[in-house]
Amino acid sequence: MSSDEIRKLHNVCRSKIRSTVAITTYKQCIEELIQNSLDSRATCVAIRVDIEGGYLQLVDNGKGVDPKSMERLGGRSVTFVGYSYK
Repeated sequence: MSSDEIRKLHNVCRSKIRSTVAITTYKQCIEELIQNSLDSRATCVAIRVDIEGGYLQLVDNGKGVDPKSMERLGGRSVTFVGYSYK
């Protein structure tokens, strides 16, 4: 197992953190995208917002997702493992 991967949480964890968070504002969306960038060890983040067009783009220089983990993205109870904030 690599130190940085995306995998399903254990059943014990899943039952404790059942989350129903809905992102309903640009602010919430931007915050989530920035957190994802930081998780990928990005040191540079650029954000474009077109409110009238309903468009939001975030570009970063983070590590990205390895091909094995890509198929797990978007799944229920999936999390990033291997990185901790200090």
